[in-house]
Amino acid sequence: MYIDVCSSRGQLPVYGFKLLSYQLRDVQPIINAKKFLSDLYLKGYKIIYLTRTNLFYHAISNLNARQNKFHHQANEKKPKFQPIYLDLEDLIHWIEHSQSLAEYEKKILKDLPYLSLTYEEHLQDASCHQKTANLIFDYLEIPATSIQTNLVKIVPRNLQDLVLNYESLTQQLKSTKYSHYLD
Repeated sequence: MYIDVCSSRGQLPVYGFKLLSYQLRDVQPIINAKKFLSDLYLKGYKIIYLTRTNLFYHAISNLNARQNKFHHQANEKKPKFQPIYLDLEDLIHWIEHSQSLAEYEKKILKDLPYLSLTYEEHLQDASCHQKTANLIFDYLEIPATSIQTNLVKIVPRNLQDLVLNYESLTQQLKSTKYSHYLD
């Protein structure tokens, strides 16, 4: 397996990689994704499962990345972003896609041990990064170390600064079953 080859080349006590559920389901359709993950676990791999709780913000982040061609950038005094226009149908499509993937993830992770993290609780605020890293170090049973990154969020906290039609978009979203994400 390619993952094993990459892992064997590593010089550190741990090897990690990012595996997105849509890659398993849609890009390289693994016939039995649950078995694939179970086999990784049996080989000694540990799963860290990162989710998003607010799919409205997640959809905007993805749509922004798609339009501006990046998710993050190196540290600068003021991150650069281009305001975007969003279509309600596109937004709802992303939310529904995320919900579908969450259901798929629950199914393939059932009965497997994993460390569960949420973006909003563990990563959104940079002040949580060291605490989150310590949780991961404990889970991986490796010594904790100090962490730092030169990457910064590019989506402003105030989405009105990013989404040109924020007011009309949120008004439209209020009349859908996804209005709870606006709270």
